[in-house]
Amino acid sequence: MTTISPLCRQTSTMRLFIALLLLAATAFAFNGKVESGSGAIAQSGQPLRGFNCQYNRVNSYFAQNYASLPAATFDGSASCGRCVSVKCTDDSCSGLPAVTALVVDQCYSCSTSSGLKLSSPAFKTIAGVSSGSISASWEFVSCGSLIQGNPVLTSSDPTNIWWQSLTFSNSRKPLAAVSLNGLPMNLQPWGPWVWSAQGLPLNITSAGQNALILQATDGETLAYTLSNLAEQELDGQFSLNAVSSPSPSPSPSPVPTPTTSTSPSPSPSPSPSPSPSPSPSPVASPSPVSSPSPRSSPGTSPSPAASPSPVASPSPVASPSPATSPSPATSPRSSPGTSPSPVASPSPATSPSPATSPSPRTSPATSPSPTTSSSPPSGDKANYAKVLENSFYFYDAQRSGRLPADNPVPWRGNSHLNDPVVGGYYDAGDYLKLNFPLGTSLAFLGWGLLEFPAGYDAAGLTARAKASLKWGTDYLVACHVAEDQYIGQIGDPGIDHAFWGRAEEQTGARPAFTWTSAMPASDLASSAASALAAASLVFASDNATYSASLLSHAQRLFDFGARNEGLYSSSYTAVTYVYSSTTYLDDLAFAAGWLYRATKNPSYLTAAQTYLQRAQYSRNYYVNWDGVFPAADMLLKSLGVANSAGVDLDTQLATFRATWQQGQNGVTITPKGLSIPPFGGWGNLRHALNAAFVTAIHAKYNAGTRAADLAYAKRQLDYALGSSGRSFVVGYGTTPPTRAHHRGASCPNLPAACGWDQFNSAAANPQVLYGGLVGGPASSDTDYSDVRSNYQGNEVAIDYNAGFTGTLAGLIQLL
Repeated sequence: MTTISPLCRQTSTMRLFIALLLLAATAFAFNGKVESGSGAIAQSGQPLRGFNCQYNRVNSYFAQNYASLPAATFDGSASCGRCVSVKCTDDSCSGLPAVTALVVDQCYSCSTSSGLKLSSPAFKTIAGVSSGSISASWEFVSCGSLIQGNPVLTSSDPTNIWWQSLTFSNSRKPLAAVSLNGLPMNLQPWGPWVWSAQGLPLNITSAGQNALILQATDGETLAYTLSNLAEQELDGQFSLNAVSSPSPSPSPSPVPTPTTSTSPSPSPSPSPSPSPSPSPSPVASPSPVSSPSPRSSPGTSPSPAASPSPVASPSPVASPSPATSPSPATSPRSSPGTSPSPVASPSPATSPSPATSPSPRTSPATSPSPTTSSSPPSGDKANYAKVLENSFYFYDAQRSGRLPADNPVPWRGNSHLNDPVVGGYYDAGDYLKLNFPLGTSLAFLGWGLLEFPAGYDAAGLTARAKASLKWGTDYLVACHVAEDQYIGQIGDPGIDHAFWGRAEEQTGARPAFTWTSAMPASDLASSAASALAAASLVFASDNATYSASLLSHAQRLFDFGARNEGLYSSSYTAVTYVYSSTTYLDDLAFAAGWLYRATKNPSYLTAAQTYLQRAQYSRNYYVNWDGVFPAADMLLKSLGVANSAGVDLDTQLATFRATWQQGQNGVTITPKGLSIPPFGGWGNLRHALNAAFVTAIHAKYNAGTRAADLAYAKRQLDYALGSSGRSFVVGYGTTPPTRAHHRGASCPNLPAACGWDQFNSAAANPQVLYGGLVGGPASSDTDYSDVRSNYQGNEVAIDYNAGFTGTLAGLIQLL
């Protein structure tokens, strides 16, 4: 039994250091001595006395959850970067979850090898209070599931050939040996690996081929060839295989011999189903965390003709379930938005944040039932109306927070009631709440209601559509917590994707990430402004007070984004990688256009035109959460705006239509008619249906192209519904998806347990996620597999259904 007390914050210097710990987790060498602790050792409660491990990069989870060890277990810094799992054993807190913490320092006030200290947030997780002492047990565990991206090298003096001090952050495995240009380096008590003058130069050259070799304690080796020793993310990461108990490594460390390639791939998932192939991400430069971004394929390449350069994303890998048995992980953003799968135990699900009890899941008698169909789509309006109804069932299934009494989804209950902002929508098959893609999705839902009211009325779904829109806009307003403070994301992808189960049963940290006036967020704030401005028009005749509130928030968020231009994902890079942004002028133009429509204030029109003019040589013709240039063009054109200097709306829209209808600017068209953008096969139906939605709006306002536009929109929609021979909409048509990558849908009815066994199962999902549009084929009509591990082609997401929903309403009205 160990008595544990919280680590106190020290000085402004220490607080500054903690502020820098926002990128990626760390792991270092360990000589294999003490692996666990027990005993009743009282702690003094003194603060940290410096960070011996000298980390320069730690992600947001470990910035809150860290530990210091006494000299015996710190082992001269050999335990730096290892993770410890700590569990209270006192009667007062034995029922609270364990916490996984990163070792960052030596505890100088700990009296024996069995004691340790935790940061205040970590201590509160296991004790329920922020200060004091408790009895607890602890053991070393792997950090693997909390580590994304590749190791990061930092050198104290990159060009010194006689003396080098190297630190390696973000290694998935503890290091046993390091060599540089054939010479061994030695681990020092204060953290880094050092080469000091030993009579031999390191032969470092800024233009040469510097050979760096890292060897893990389990023998796996990575070899890199570096042009210099400046701080950099290395190209290649250790596999996610479990690390065996390390044995003492010789001192000085021998020069390791490479046994693996320089960029090892993650080990394959043991899932009985095939894993998806790597998916390229768009042109945007890779974020420090190099896991596949679920929606990681937005097309915002710099020029119309240029295709984004792919950055390979790892396929899902083996990962342990919250228990101890390994299971494959979900894709990062585990879907287009997923980060590498979870690995080590204990699962991050044991981190702070009280769990919410699942509410009863009985479907109210008055709830609308989803429509089922076993026949292929006929293309008539009645058929589209059935699918439109099911699409709103999907949005109902994605709701977070306290659900309304008329919740129509019997297997969903209240969830995450302790989130910093309760409510909103889960992004995809996971439980992240991501406002960047949400803003664009809600703007499209609102736009569809405004442009195609007769379509919604004919389907009898106007009220339901408004309810779905309001569920999202209420949440966006709640996230606007102060004039220049906007919560843009709730949930850490690494932590969230380590959990497979019901939303109602998920525990663990649910951090909120807030953007302020000191941080650029033009795209994030503008996407919300577009959604709120569009919604203010939708609700203007229903509730003038609510409409005015939405418009006020929209104007202030637009001002917030316009004042400090830049990409929101340049902040919190360790968590925003799931929806990295590559452009913001499109979002500003789209938001300004909506504010012009809502207010008739010409200053907003001038702003929209200015942003489009600035982007005239760098824009593209794709429509998604990261690209709304064609949407901004179409919005202005629908308002009767004429062409202006540098803003030729007619030419831009003609090029957009040719791109998708004729297969130009990187778009290809399959033999059965699906338009596929050059984004590596991730969520192709989402891109095609977004293009179809904007095309349907174009058809409404342009009689000359109406027939061709409607034919194109119908072709894409019918493809999703089954014209290719199978449906890509859950619960509808011929051979629909039955194993969509979606946690909640994979879970059996309560009280049966749900976990990684359900992810691994080859059986169909027990719950039917009616109306969910999956990503669809990757590169050809037949390049699709209905398996749960296929997060690129078989996951669902709220942005997938946004353009899809608008297209359905549009064709009901216009055909």
